[in-house]
Amino acid sequence: MTRPSDVRRTQGPNITRRSLVRGAAWAVPAVIVASAAPAFAASTPPPTTTPTFTSSAGCGTTGSGGGCAGLSKAPQIPFVVKNTTAQALYFQVTGVKSWQGGTAPANWDTNYGTSFRLFTQHAGSTSNCTPEITTVKDCGGTSSLSVLVQPGQTLSLWLVGKQNGAASSFTMAVRSRWVDAACTVVVAETSAASTQISSSANC
Repeated sequence: MTRPSDVRRTQGPNITRRSLVRGAAWAVPAVIVASAAPAFAASTPPPTTTPTFTSSAGCGTTGSGGGCAGLSKAPQIPFVVKNTTAQALYFQVTGVKSWQGGTAPANWDTNYGTSFRLFTQHAGSTSNCTPEITTVKDCGGTSSLSVLVQPGQTLSLWLVGKQNGAASSFTMAVRSRWVDAACTVVVAETSAASTQISSSANC
């Protein structure tokens, strides 16, 4: 017949129930931390996906021209973008529309410098919006007007549309995306439109 003292001896001289419990208490947290790390890494929020328009601050130029670009019968509007990631990203404007009335044109204007222009805001002035943003980044054969936005940075930008045949109220829309320095798309292309920009607010 086996005695209890013989069983203890076959397990080794220093292993007791108390030492086993103590060892397990150290092992469990290590497993929890390892499994929690990937979930934490994936929780980084994406940058603002679409620009935030301030339609009430938009304006239109008269027939004699004015505003940032000196264009006549053209809309202008401020908008804000924010990069909430931990890496520098490019906000790319891939197309702009501006129209009067309720129906938007089918096609996007992609000719930056002629169909639309982009400036930084200076004290919210509608006639002193320099410097103009002219940086172009070519990603996969598609050249887009691009603004470098640092981690955590918020930028206030000023968008100028093309000249129209009249100076009545305008609506503007911008199509954009976010890419990194290697042109990897971080936020896919999307679009946002302003509410109506009153022509009575003369630039």
